[in-house]
Amino acid sequence: MDIHRIYSPFLIYFRRQRLEFLYKLFSINESTNLLDVGGDLFFWELAKNIGFPSPESKLSPIARVPRVSKHFYIQLK
Repeated sequence: MDIHRIYSPFLIYFRRQRLEFLYKLFSINESTNLLDVGGDLFFWELAKNIGFPSPESKLSPIARVPRVSKHFYIQLK
């Protein structure tokens, strides 16, 4: 038995619902400029494959911030 065949329809359904919510919440369209902090290309390619418009997006991976102590952080320049 292939478990992927069982849960694949659920993943597709809920991903589509999350994408619809995000696009409506932020009124995303082809002319939208956005910065996706911590995101990756998979999300936007998925949206395009499902049929959502492709915004002008810039991806910025999150870097780990060095900690000095429990309460203070080093300011990165």
